[in-house]
Amino acid sequence: MKKTTFIYSLSVLLFVLITNHIQAQITPFHAYNDHYELYRTRFEPAYLGNNGKKFEANLMFNFNLWAGNNFMKVSTINAFASNNLTNSLVEQALGDMRSTDNRIGLGLSVQWLSAKFRADNTFGEEIATFSFEINERFDASMSFSKNIAEFLWYGNKRFAGQNINLGGFYPNMLAYREFVLGGARDVLNNGTLRLRAAVRLKYLVGIAAARTESSNFIVNTAPDGSYIDFSVGYKAQYANANEEFSYKRAGGGFGTDLGITATYQENLKVSLSVLDIGSINFNQNTGGYERRDTTFRFDGILVNTSGVSSNNSNNVIDSLQNIITGKEIKGGSFSQKLPTRLSLQAEYTLPSGTENAHHFFFTYIQGFSDIGLASRRPFFSLGYVYQIRNQLNLGLTPSWGGYNNLSLGSFISYAAGPFRVGFGTNNLMSLISFSQGKSFDLTFNLGFNISQKTD
Repeated sequence: MKKTTFIYSLSVLLFVLITNHIQAQITPFHAYNDHYELYRTRFEPAYLGNNGKKFEANLMFNFNLWAGNNFMKVSTINAFASNNLTNSLVEQALGDMRSTDNRIGLGLSVQWLSAKFRADNTFGEEIATFSFEINERFDASMSFSKNIAEFLWYGNKRFAGQNINLGGFYPNMLAYREFVLGGARDVLNNGTLRLRAAVRLKYLVGIAAARTESSNFIVNTAPDGSYIDFSVGYKAQYANANEEFSYKRAGGGFGTDLGITATYQENLKVSLSVLDIGSINFNQNTGGYERRDTTFRFDGILVNTSGVSSNNSNNVIDSLQNIITGKEIKGGSFSQKLPTRLSLQAEYTLPSGTENAHHFFFTYIQGFSDIGLASRRPFFSLGYVYQIRNQLNLGLTPSWGGYNNLSLGSFISYAAGPFRVGFGTNNLMSLISFSQGKSFDLTFNLGFNISQKTD
C-alpha cells in the first residue's frame, strides 16, 4: 500500500467521523435540558417523573449520532483530506499520538417510541412513575498503538534490530435493539430532603457484533534486513457482521440502569447512576479467527537475475497470510458486554424572578471498559443553562476527557405547547480554532410531545 493511499484513506475516515461528533459519554443537550425528560432518563434514570405529569409520550423519534477520536486535531484532518501531505505534517500527526490507546469511536441511537405514566393512590399522591421505550443502538470503537501507525508509514526498516509491538489493536462493534421498562419513585420526602430511586430493565435483541478478545503482534527485523521474525496471537469473533448480514436477531440479553437522586430544598440535586449493566449473548451467524501465539521467520522471496521468482511467490505469500490469519472459527457463541459506566451529576438551580432560572451542572463519568460509549479515561463536564419562562433554554457546556480533550459546546431549546425544537453543538472549539479542536458536531431535535398534567 502506498503511503499516500494509506494516509488519505485514514484521513477521510477520520474526517467523516469527526465532522459528525457528539460527546460519546454524554449529550448535554439532553442531559442538561428539561424539555426532554424521557430522553434525559437515559443518563439520569431517577429523573423520571421529575415534571410531575400524569402521562407523557413523544411521537417523533430522537436521533443521536456521535463520533470522535482522542489523538488528532481537526486542522490535521483537514490537511490530510486535502491531500497536502508533507513529511513534517505526518511526523507531527504521529507525534500527537499516544503510545497506546489511540481511539476512534462511532455510535448511533434512535429512540422510536417513549412514554411514561404516573400511578397515584386515592389521595392523588404518586406511588411510582413508569416508562417504556424502544431504542435502536449502534456503538463501535477501535483502539490501536502508535507503533502500528509508525510501522505502516515508515515500514519495518526503521525498526531494524529491535522488537516492535504491534499489538493492542482492538476493534469492537455492537448493534442491538432495546425494549426498556423503567420505574422511579420517592423513597424519602420530608419537605427538605427528597430521595428518588429508579431502575430501567432492558430486554436486548442483538443484531450484530464484533469483538477482539486478545491481540498480540511482535515484529523483529534483522539489522541487515535478511529476515523478519513474527510473533502472532489473537482471537476475534463476530456475529452477523459478514457478507451474510441480515437485519435479524443474532442474539439476546438483558441490561439494567440504576439511579438515585437526592434533592435538597428544591435547589440542589445530586444524582448517582450506573448505566448499561449487562451483556448480549450472540449465537446466530457467528464466526471468527483465532491464532494461538505462534513465532515464525520470513526470509523473503528468492528471485533470479531476470527478476522472475525462483519459487512460487504466490505460495509464499499465501503461506504467510495463512499463518497470520490463523484458524477460522465457525459457529459457536460469545458474549459482548454493554458499555457500562458510572455517572455522578450535580445540578444547582438559582431562581431569577418568578418565571426564569439559572441552572448550573457538573458531571463526572467513568467507563469500566473501552467499548462504544464507555471510556476508561474519565470525562468531566460543566453546564450552565438559562431558562426563560419555562419555554426557552440557553446552554453553555465546557467539557474535558473521554474521547476528547478540552471542548466547549452550547445549545438552544424551545418548548411551546406540545412542540419541542432544539439546536446545538458540543464542540465550538473546532469552529473557534482548528488547531485546538479535535471534533465538530451539530445537534438538532424536533418533537411532538403529548402529556396530561396532574390534577
